[in-house]
Amino acid sequence: MESDQYRSATPGETTCRDELKALFYCASLLLGNWPKNFIADCVFIPGLAVDNWQEDEDDDGILSTAAALYQQATNAPFRGGARTVVIPRYVGSMPQGRGGVPSPTGYPGGAVWTAELRRLDVPADAIVFYSCDDVGPDGKSWNTRTEADAFVGVARARDWTSAVVLATPFHLLRVLCTIVQALSDARYRLRLFPVTPRSVSWTKAVYHSQGVERLPRFEHIGRERERMPRYREQGSLCSFGHLATYLLKTLGDDALAPVR
Repeated sequence: MESDQYRSATPGETTCRDELKALFYCASLLLGNWPKNFIADCVFIPGLAVDNWQEDEDDDGILSTAAALYQQATNAPFRGGARTVVIPRYVGSMPQGRGGVPSPTGYPGGAVWTAELRRLDVPADAIVFYSCDDVGPDGKSWNTRTEADAFVGVARARDWTSAVVLATPFHLLRVLCTIVQALSDARYRLRLFPVTPRSVSWTKAVYHSQGVERLPRFEHIGRERERMPRYREQGSLCSFGHLATYLLKTLGDDALAPVR
């Protein structure tokens, strides 16, 4: 693997001359990271709109995946996973979407997700909240960056060193770029394990972007491609080269410790 160009990267910059090449690395590095023999401190879940997180006959579901990671980490034979599940505290149908109008199709909120995790046998003391008390840059809404900043604050306060980042597949790349930039800005470091549900329906229509737009999942890929350059210009996202650097360093064999 041609990784020398990434090893000297410093936070906030990239040594990659071709972002498309870096994106190719990232696309591959986001695959196959289920922590089989490593127990992470937590699994972080960004907010997800209605239809995009539930389990059904086609989708494994975000919270079901988080519960599986928890069960693997806490039940013999301890095959790896995560000790805690970190979710947003905010209430459901919060002001989202255009003009800050409350959206019933938006994020369900911490109470709904807590009840579902408890139903999936995740104990209350294993559920940790991050609180986005401050509104987003537009003065109206929470967003992936404010969630990432809040999560990094929780991780620092608890001295966590590793995290599974769990997101729907079309959102994962932006979530990772956001978290790595938030970590760099906060001068904090975590080993990150990018994970998605093992099975999703790409043709299923789901809400995304704070419950404003309902499209088949595969069409949300294009929407993400449109958003990312704009958010990167705002300083919310790291470059693909920076992300590739970060993942190569934290996912390397020398960075992993066996389950204890």
